[in-house]
Amino acid sequence: MSEGPAEFHEPTFGQRLIARLTDGMVLVPVAALIAIAGRPVVLVVVGLIVAAIYEVGMVSTCGATLGKRVCGTTIIDNPSGTLPPRSQAAIRWAALAGPAVIAALVPAFGLPA
Repeated sequence: MSEGPAEFHEPTFGQRLIARLTDGMVLVPVAALIAIAGRPVVLVVVGLIVAAIYEVGMVSTCGATLGKRVCGTTIIDNPSGTLPPRSQAAIRWAALAGPAVIAALVPAFGLPA
C-alpha cells in the first residue's frame, strides 16, 4: 500500500470500527422509517440507495461521513491528497457494501440462499 501524502496517517482499526458504528446509528432511524413500508424488497432497495447517497455524497464533498468526522479521519485521493471524486467514492462504497448487498438481496427477492 502506498503511503499517501506527507500528512497522511492510517486510521486505526478502532477508529474505523467506531466510524462505521456511528454511521450505522445515523442510518438506523432512516431504516426504521423505511421499515414502516413493511415490504422487505422495498426496505432493502431504498435502504441501499439511502446508504449509498449518504456515503458517496459525504465522502466526495466533505472527505468523511459523520462517523469518520467523529473519529477524526478523512478519506483522500492517494496520489493527489485531495477529496476523492464522486466516481471514486461510489466505487469505494460499492466495494465495501458489495457483500452486504448480495446477502440482503438474495432473501429479499425470494432467491435460494
